[in-house]
Formats: sequence, structure tokens, C-alpha cells
Amino acid sequence: MKPYYILPFLCLLPDLSEAAMPSYTLPGIVVTAQRAESEKKEVPQSMTVITEKDISRKGAGNLSEALDGTLGLDLSSGAQSSSSAMGGHQLMVRGMNTNETLFLSDGVRLADEDTSQTKNMYLLSRLNPIDIDRIEILRGPAGALYGTDSMGGVLQVITKKPGKTETILGTRFSASENSAYFRTDPGKMGHFGLAISGRISKYRPLSYGRQGTDERGLTYTGKDTPLYGTARYLTIDGLYDPGNKNHQTLRFKNDFFHEDRSLTFSDALYGSRGMTIEAQKNDKSDTDRKEWTSSLTYEGMTNRNSYTGNMFYSRLKKESITTNDRAPFSPRMPSFVRNTLETLFPLYEKEKGTYETWGASAKDTVSYDSHKFTFGGEYLKNTYTGTRLADSSAPKGSEKGYSQERHALFLSDQWQVNGKLFLNPSLRIENGDESITAPSLGMTYKLTDKIRFKANYGRGYRSPSISEKYLHLNHMAYRVDGNPDLKAEKSDNYDISFEWEGPVPGRISYFHNKVKNLIDTYHITANRYTYTNRKRAELQGLELELSRPLNEKFTISTSYTYLDAKDTSEDTRLENRSRHSAAFRLSYDDKKDYGYTGELWDTWKGSCAFDGNTYSCHLLNVSLTKHWGKDLSLSLGMYNMLDKEIDELYVGHRVWFGGMECRF
Repeated sequence: MKPYYILPFLCLLPDLSEAAMPSYTLPGIVVTAQRAESEKKEVPQSMTVITEKDISRKGAGNLSEALDGTLGLDLSSGAQSSSSAMGGHQLMVRGMNTNETLFLSDGVRLADEDTSQTKNMYLLSRLNPIDIDRIEILRGPAGALYGTDSMGGVLQVITKKPGKTETILGTRFSASENSAYFRTDPGKMGHFGLAISGRISKYRPLSYGRQGTDERGLTYTGKDTPLYGTARYLTIDGLYDPGNKNHQTLRFKNDFFHEDRSLTFSDALYGSRGMTIEAQKNDKSDTDRKEWTSSLTYEGMTNRNSYTGNMFYSRLKKESITTNDRAPFSPRMPSFVRNTLETLFPLYEKEKGTYETWGASAKDTVSYDSHKFTFGGEYLKNTYTGTRLADSSAPKGSEKGYSQERHALFLSDQWQVNGKLFLNPSLRIENGDESITAPSLGMTYKLTDKIRFKANYGRGYRSPSISEKYLHLNHMAYRVDGNPDLKAEKSDNYDISFEWEGPVPGRISYFHNKVKNLIDTYHITANRYTYTNRKRAELQGLELELSRPLNEKFTISTSYTYLDAKDTSEDTRLENRSRHSAAFRLSYDDKKDYGYTGELWDTWKGSCAFDGNTYSCHLLNVSLTKHWGKDLSLSLGMYNMLDKEIDELYVGHRVWFGGMECRF
């Protein structure tokens, strides 16, 4: 760990004596981590809540910027042959793979690509930040409450409900993107509310050097340019509120997202058996993605219970065309060699895929004496139809489809045993390709009014995706075939923590997660792979977060994570993870209508294992916003102020940004 990073931790060490400074009490933030509203203080699991105000103060133009530096969350990107492929942002919680984190928007699972290299990679770019009310990040397995895919944790975006009168017009410009956006909500019109929002973003090309030889024998001699092009967003959100005593509401929401973005890959040579040929030249992939998500949510409550039911449908349609300007292979080559090379490095390739997710759920939370019982059920269906599921014997361009269905029942109890002890047992039973039972037990104990001890056990699981079972991929010198006999990944997690309020509120946690049946690619021959349950993993670590108000305007905060992630089946370190990660923030808010807000923050990664190498870096960023009342604000800032560069991780380029927002 860099020496200068120790200083923020030393100056923030907690003094819990009442006389040290005026005492600060954590606000009673209401969260939905237990699938029922609870105060954050009571939730046994470790979690972070990012509010609309936090996003604004940071000057964030998208979700990845809003989440930057969040404790226990890794949003790294990386080069095309890595496990963090092609410029997207992985979504890793406590070192678990990106496809082991569940992403929800208002409780809805969005249709998404489903391999370990693509799951969740592009979801952060599919939501309009102007619609966000808050983001909840729940760390640790949540299988008992949320089901499959939540082995690492849950990231849920909660959007604003219609009914609050506002019209927002804004623009954002930077070295990497230009955006314009709006949101209009006329407020309640009788029993109805309607909000409409939209955004258009133009992403500029930023290139990263690519050198060296990978395991396929490709030697790179150029640059990668990930994800540039245009993205469009439109949301129509309606709410019916009859205004009765049971507070019943019916919400109908439609989200539409369309992007056409490109990637260009470094030129490369291929060497095999003493022969060197041109494999990639001006290699470019143009991808068109359209996503439509519709949801219907019914809510109500009485004096003793609250109930929710929802149905949703999400569809992602993807079409990708890859072209390669390499020279034709010599006709003097043996035909089987030339045919193999043509397959590995095609001049033209077209891929199509449609991913669909249907879901329905219902739950009821009943308060009885010192208990708050939540029980309910869920139905989930995923389908994937595309060219990458068709067998190699099928005609070129053929599509094939598969589907998966799951049914689940769950029960949870928030039990206030006495004035100090809070217990939260939960159980989920799910049937799909296999039957799975996922229990959890959490405890919160108040040592004093301002110090709490929390302990949690939870079982997580992830059912194999359609691609992992049925894929037939032949792309960019890779051939990957699915395995229909895969079993679900399972994990058992334990964590304990202390959290406190006072002059320096904070939290320290230890977590330990054991994973079995980890799905991984298995190397069959030179360029051929399949999926198998071949790994066991053990991930453990420490988390620390502290904050201290320096005065009425400035607040300093810091967080640190130590992660020890091992592949215990081979006694090696898990790749694509940082052993150390930290964030330091200095926030400013003069609390004046015609004043300033801003943030200076630094994120640091130490001993990051990536594609066989180890990296360390820190990125310094700043954002400042000037307010003219509540109607007009102007933001300016810069990412990566020191212009740090690590091409392999797609880290580089000092990026300035600015924006203006008007509210009516």
C-alpha cells in the first residue's frame, strides 16, 4: 500500500468518546435490502446507498461514474482477450465474477447477454441517470431473498416515481462523450401521474495501445478503440393512485434503449509452426443493440401489512457485424490449413441474438407483535435465440433458441427480539434445472445506542446460463462449446462487522466466501474451449469505511478493501482482481441556494492481477458545481487528472467534462 494512503486512515481513526466532538447520527435511511422496507441500521448485511444528491455532487454522467470508488465494488474494464472484454464495465462485488452479481432496476431483471465475459458488462450504460432516486449495493450472497445470480451481491437502481412536479433539461460534454437529456413530470393530474424522460449520448473514440503475444499466438502491433458511437434512451413512466386509505398504486413503466456502437481491434500477426501471417487488420465490430423493458407494479398497505405484485418483460435484440481487412491467405497453403485459418480469422462475420426475460412476483409483509414476516413467490423465464447457439453443421447464419424457467417461494422474518437484538432468518426454495434451497441468517446487536455488531450467514447460487450450456461460438480465433451437464454454482458466505456513530462514524467488516462448482472455461485443444464445473474458490477480506465532517461545509471520507481471492482447486490466485483497493473523498457543500457543491476523490488499486501481470494505479478526479437557486446549475470537472495510463486495463486519457442543467 502506498505510504501517502495511510494518512487519511490515521487522521480518521475513530474517537468514540462523547467529549471529543459533537456527535453525528446516521440518518434513518429506508432501504429495500430485505425485500421489505427497513432502516439501514437494522440490515445485517453490509450495504451502501448512493443518493441522487451524491450523484449530482460527483458530476456523474452515467452509472459507472456514479459508482466509482464504491466500497467492495470493482468496475474495471480491459482489453479484448481478457475476462473483462471489449471496453465494458464488469460488475464485481467482493471479488465475485461479474455474472455473479444481480443487477435490478426497480426490482426488474433486465434482459442481457449471458456469458461470463458479457453479463452485466454493458448494463450500466443502459439507464438514464436523471431518473435515478438512489442506488443500493448489497454486499454478500443474497440467494435467500433474490435467487440466482446474487452470489456476490445485489445492485439495485431505484428510480423516481411520477407525481413530483419537475421539468429538467440538461447537457453534458466531455472529451469522451456529449449528451443531452430531459425529464418532465407535470405532477399529479387527479389520480394519475406521468413522467417522460430521454437522453441521447454520442461517445467519442478513445484508443489504448496493444502490444505483446497472447495465449492464442496472436502478436498485437496497434491499438484497441472500444465502444464509440451513439446511444438513445426513452422512458415513459405512469402511476395511478386512487388515493384510498390503503395507499394502493399501480405503476406502468416502459424503458427503451438503442445503441449503435463500434469497436476496433489492434492489428495482429499469427505465428504457428514457423509460419507468420497477417491475422487482423483494421478489424472492426459494429454492434446494434435495442432493449425494451415493460413492467407493471401494484402496491398497497394497511395498518399491519404491505404488499407488492409485479410483472415484467424485457427484450434485448443484438446484431453485430465484424469485418477484417487482412490479406487473403495464400492458395498454396494446404487446404485444411487455409480452411482452419479462414475459420479462425474470417473476413466477415455476422452475429444475431435475441435475449428475453419474463418475470412475475408477489410478496406480502405482515407485522405481528415483534415480527415482520415477508413471504412471496417468483416466476422467471429466460430465452435466448441466436446464431451462436446453432451447431457448426447448420447452414451459416442459422439461429437456434433455448429457454430456462424457474419458480421460487421465499420467507423472511425481521424479528425484534428485544431492544438490543434484531434477527433476520430467511429461506428460499427454487425449482428450475435443479432444485435449490438457500437459507440465510442475519443478526444486528446494539452494544450501545451508537455501536452495533452485525453477523450474517448466507447461501448464494447461480444457475448456468443458456450460453454456458448450449453455446457454439467460433469468433476471433476462439471456439467455445457449451456443456448441457453443468451444475449450479453455490457459495456459503459469513461476515461480521462493527459499525458506529459519533464524531467519526464508520464500519469495519470481515467476510469469508467459499464457492464450489465454479463454472470456468476448460482448454481442450489449442483454440478450443468448453465450460465445466472444475473450480473451487475461497474469497476473504476486510472492509473499512470512515467519514468525518470537518465543519459545516467539508466532509472527508475514506474506504479500503483487502481481498484474498484464491482458486483452491489449483492453489492459485484468481485473476482480474485487486488485492488492495481504496478511495478517498473530500466533499464540499456550502448549503446555499446560490452556492457550490463538489467533490475531490482518488481511487487506488494495488496488486491487481490481470492476464498474468500485476498492476497498481491511482486515479485522481474532481468535480465542482455552481448553483443559481434550484433552477440552474453548471458543472465542471476532470477524471484522471494525473493522466495515468495502463493500456491493458483501458486506463488512460485525462478526461475533462462539463454540464449545465435547468429545472423548471
